Amino acid sequence: IIYLQRDAIPQALATLDMRDCDLVLLSDLDEIPRPSLVPQLVKMKALSNKRQRLYMVWLQYNALCGGNRWAKAVVAKWAAAKQYAGRWSEFRAVHYRKPYRKMIAEIPNAGWHLSNFFSVEDIVAKYRNYMTYAIQLLDKWKIEQENAKGEAGILQDVRACQPCSSRKPADLPKFIHLAPGNPLACNHTL
Repeated sequence: IIYLQRDAIPQALATLDMRDCDLVLLSDLDEIPRPSLVPQLVKMKALSNKRQRLYMVWLQYNALCGGNRWAKAVVAKWAAAKQYAGRWSEFRAVHYRKPYRKMIAEIPNAGWHLSNFFSVEDIVAKYRNYMTYAIQLLDKWKIEQENAKGEAGILQDVRACQPCSSRKPADLPKFIHLAPGNPLACNHTL
């Protein structure tokens, strides 16, 4: 359903008499851009990709260590965005495609993902709900392979990831040391 909803967005935008220079920001409702960022986005000449702090712990861990990529909030001029009419979910994931990577400017510290503004107990409960999906991605071998590539942004201390190895999937929610608020988690954002 989420893809059908996203793919319907261009139809709504087309009714607004959009101009090619108008800015389009596609994100989930809880992905909040910094207000001071908007004037910078208006001046941009390429697609951009907001890097946001405070992602869910398993998602953050997975994107940094697990090799699976996550479509983030995307910002573009209407001239570029309208080419994806009817395929808006593809537009959101455009930054994964090699031809577009050089066109995309990542914007550091662009805002917040408000999924984790809860108590520790609530966060742990939330992670348990996501665990069945995340377990397949939390694998020590994958983590070591990603880290060995030396890519920027990959967790450098694999030991921090080991407790979340797929050998002990039930332990994942206990490792709140990767949660937002911890310097390790906050310095490695999506």
